[in-house]
Amino acid sequence: MGVKSFIAQYHVDFRLKDLNGLAAIANDFDLIGLDCDGTTSVFHGSEPDGRIIETLLAIAPKAEMISNSSFDGLKRIRDIYGALMPVSKMVGFGILKEPHLLRFNRGGGLRVLKYLPTQGIFYDCTEQLVSGDRLLEKITSQYQKPNPLVLLAVVALAKQEKRIPEKNPRVLYVGDKYSTDVRCANQAGVEAARVPTMGQFSDLREWRIDYVAARLLFDLPFGGFMSWLASTGWRDDKEKSDEKIKDLPGRRVV
Repeated sequence: MGVKSFIAQYHVDFRLKDLNGLAAIANDFDLIGLDCDGTTSVFHGSEPDGRIIETLLAIAPKAEMISNSSFDGLKRIRDIYGALMPVSKMVGFGILKEPHLLRFNRGGGLRVLKYLPTQGIFYDCTEQLVSGDRLLEKITSQYQKPNPLVLLAVVALAKQEKRIPEKNPRVLYVGDKYSTDVRCANQAGVEAARVPTMGQFSDLREWRIDYVAARLLFDLPFGGFMSWLASTGWRDDKEKSDEKIKDLPGRRVV
């Protein structure tokens, strides 16, 4: 990867004062992906944030939450916002660690979809891998942002369910972290919006030195600087292409 390609991963299309800024741009997009911790709730929060709930209600028909959390964390997010929108993450099972989309449908139960990204095909493995809210196989790998695979899978699924256009959908991904959320959006070829991290360190339900250090020592200074570089001409617009989602197959679930 060249220097410009790396810098391009930090490009921000929209800088929002808070999540309520989506109200002004939401109608321009077919699909809006949302980060969870730090974006729609405080880190490991357990209840909806009243300051943004009206915005979330307004965009809910076209919104998806995408998480880096553990499976238990995914269920926590489902309990907070799952009545409004689907909540997803990407994991691997077994020795081959093949990617599977864990997905709580809006107001519904858990689905597990094996994803073949090069073919754009999903295999529904829910019956074999799910019992209620419990997984019947051990997760052996995590496909976490900035890896764009989970975002690409959510876009492909939306296409095959005909919730967004098959060709040239306009997709936005919103998060608070440069190192994971912004980079994920750019690697997936979608537009990126950044919001300041929700809450203060005093709001943390558990003290995580790794989280605090990553935010203060890496994400804000380094990510902010790289994003500034991307906005000053170091980023070649040809590096930011929608090819990754434009021709992504949207085939039916098998």
